[in-house]
Amino acid sequence: MISLVKAIYSLEDWGVFYCDDLDKTAQDATVFWRPEDCPFAIPIQVRAAPAKIPGSWFSLRGLRCRTTIVSGPDGSQHALLFDRGRSVQLLCRGDSINRDRLLVTAEIDITTERAQPQLKTARRLRSLAKFGELRPGLFPPTKRRDRLRLVLQALDGSLAGARYRDIAVHVFGNSAKDWADPQRYAKDRARHAVRRGRALMEGGYRDLIR
Repeated sequence: MISLVKAIYSLEDWGVFYCDDLDKTAQDATVFWRPEDCPFAIPIQVRAAPAKIPGSWFSLRGLRCRTTIVSGPDGSQHALLFDRGRSVQLLCRGDSINRDRLLVTAEIDITTERAQPQLKTARRLRSLAKFGELRPGLFPPTKRRDRLRLVLQALDGSLAGARYRDIAVHVFGNSAKDWADPQRYAKDRARHAVRRGRALMEGGYRDLIR
């Protein structure tokens, strides 16, 4: 399904220029990051495919993912191709990305630090054009996924008023004996997790998209 969205929410302080619903989970929300804050968002040149090139063209029609197209604050066109937490964000230049037959060229500056993440996005877009879906193999889980999940659980507990001892027990599985240990491992772990969670909440989450 392709959605054309005109309204832009003022979320730039969060590094976002459009979000459909702040109450949705990351698996469901449509979020457009500001391209300058997200190196995985790549600019593409779009033009209508000549009829003499049968089959060598790209179209959003028939893709097995949710597609949202928005106009940026400066009138630019952006597209987000999304499926169960996997996404490709495009900054479209030239023709409209919503046409049926397109030639698409990714613009990647290999002299900058954005080159590697943008090349990953280009490979994902190429795979999407070939197979019609955002294949899970091109979106491997990060090594820090499990650690971050515990950090966010600790943050949720702290925001709900839980004590560090409760967090140590219910999030990290520590016992009363662990808590009483003079080495303070359980205490320090709970405190560090909450501190890290608060840092993420207060803007550090942007590091996760870089």
